[in-house]
Amino acid sequence: MELAAADQAMLAGADGPATQWAMSLLVTLGNAAGARRMLDLDGAHLVGSYHSGPANLSVLRHLVGAGAKVRIPTTLNASSADLRPDCHERYRGGSTESAREVVNLYCQMGCRPLLSCAPYWIDDIRPRPGAVLAWAESNAVLFANSVIGAHCLKTPQYVDLAGALTGRMPDVDALAPEGRTPQWGADISGWSQAWRESPLAYELVGFYLGQTGGTQIPLLKGVPKEVGEAVLRSLCAAAGVSGGFAVIQIEGITPGIPDLPADLPLERIDEAGLLTIWQRLGRMERGPVGAVCIGAPHASLEDIRALSLASQQIERFSVPVVVSTSRLILDLAAQAGLMSALEASGVRFVADTCTYYGSLLEGTDALVLTTSAKWAAYGPGNLGVRARLSSLAECVDAAASGMLNVELPIGE
Repeated sequence: MELAAADQAMLAGADGPATQWAMSLLVTLGNAAGARRMLDLDGAHLVGSYHSGPANLSVLRHLVGAGAKVRIPTTLNASSADLRPDCHERYRGGSTESAREVVNLYCQMGCRPLLSCAPYWIDDIRPRPGAVLAWAESNAVLFANSVIGAHCLKTPQYVDLAGALTGRMPDVDALAPEGRTPQWGADISGWSQAWRESPLAYELVGFYLGQTGGTQIPLLKGVPKEVGEAVLRSLCAAAGVSGGFAVIQIEGITPGIPDLPADLPLERIDEAGLLTIWQRLGRMERGPVGAVCIGAPHASLEDIRALSLASQQIERFSVPVVVSTSRLILDLAAQAGLMSALEASGVRFVADTCTYYGSLLEGTDALVLTTSAKWAAYGPGNLGVRARLSSLAECVDAAASGMLNVELPIGE
């Protein structure tokens, strides 16, 4: 792999041991993957900002002690706890002080503590089309590549940090033109109007793409051009849970889709196929509801506004409705006057973290409903709960009554 003079200097230790470690990691990765050169990075979003054990803390302490400083705008992904001083005790997580130390160590390196898995909702962080990024959160990587048209690997932990410390990344996988070419196609143009307009359907098709394609990059045809970014975010997040690719080439939406192979296989995804996928995400679950979880990835202002509209006739929910988002989105929701009525009805807001981490929903043995395929996939394994992917209307109705007995039709 060709290295510029500045890369060689970093590798030789001219900029200190922390930068030398970072460049050595990137060079090793690049050579192993057959990279041709290093690229300049425009920004980074680091996934290692949650407490995962003493080894992680030891690495971060060592890097800070060695003078590690990021060279590009760098933000932090969600933490393992809600670190706000006034948060509800239940959402502090099992190791709050260790979680706080992780964040503080990254901040000493010059990182911005966004503490959100959805950096693309924040105006001054959202990348431009064509930007080269070191992001590691799967939903954010897929959204950046597939919707915005940025260029980003599905970067492993510490590789993202190495990119932030050097401002460089080898041109492998989705950073190389050949790493963005579709290898198979999926067509949803045959869907009924109700399915085409349902956010739930796009959660399911995202999960389907990942489960079916594995690491093979899909071309997705038939998505209405007027579909909103919230729906595209959900599609990307669901695919990130079940698949290993870094980009979905969405016809009519993704900028700069490469030329398609002449023999590209095309699969038509019908509604029956999605109903089968839904079985894996709890479709047949019924009975008492213990909680509703919204915000995986972190909720946008639009998501909170949609919940507010859907809840207007609800005086008080029978079970907790928990919304996880970033502090910046919470501030915007408060400025928009959305918070007080929702909190009065029993909605709880969690910042900095995700509700499928640790003990945040400990003690809930009834069914948990969610509008997120990501939550429905991760919640049972992380928390030992039964989860069901549902529409927002189903979630609101069930949270009001405390029971889910009947499935609402798609489109409601």
